[in-house]
Amino acid sequence: MRRHFSALAKAMNKLPDWIQDHPEALKTKGLSTTLTLTDTQLNEFLRAQSELLKDFTIAFKPNLLSLQGRSGSMEVAVTGTYTVENEPKNAIMFHMDTLVFNGLTLPDTTRDDLVRDFDLGFYPQQVMAYLKADSVNLEDGKLVVKLKIGK
Repeated sequence: MRRHFSALAKAMNKLPDWIQDHPEALKTKGLSTTLTLTDTQLNEFLRAQSELLKDFTIAFKPNLLSLQGRSGSMEVAVTGTYTVENEPKNAIMFHMDTLVFNGLTLPDTTRDDLVRDFDLGFYPQQVMAYLKADSVNLEDGKLVVKLKIGK
C-alpha cells in the first residue's frame, strides 16, 4: 500500500505542470482565478503518471473525496477532504478521514502516518509564483479551488 501512496504523492507533485498544460482548467475574472478539476481529468492524469494507479479511481462528491481500487490481492478505500492551509505555506492539503485495507478499517495512527509520509497536497505557487489558494470545495464530479494573487 505504501508503494501506491508513494506513486500518488509523486503524481500529485506533477499536477501543477498538468494545469499549466491545460489552461482551460483555469478561469480568471478580475484578480481572482478559479481552478476546476474534474474527477475524470484527475483519474486520467494519475493513471498516466504510474502503472500502480491504473486500477484506482478518485471520485469527488459534495465535501468528500473518495479513492477506491485494488492491486493484486490488495483492496483499498480512502475518504477525505481538502482544506486551505497557510502554514508553513499556502496549500490545499488532504485530510484522510477513513482508510479501509482489505475490508479492515485501519486506525487513526496508520492514516496519520500515511498523510505525514506522503504529501498529497497541491501548492498553487507551483503553477504561478504569486497564486494563493483562497478556498477549496468538493462538488459532484469536481474540485473547485478559488485562487487569488498574493504573496
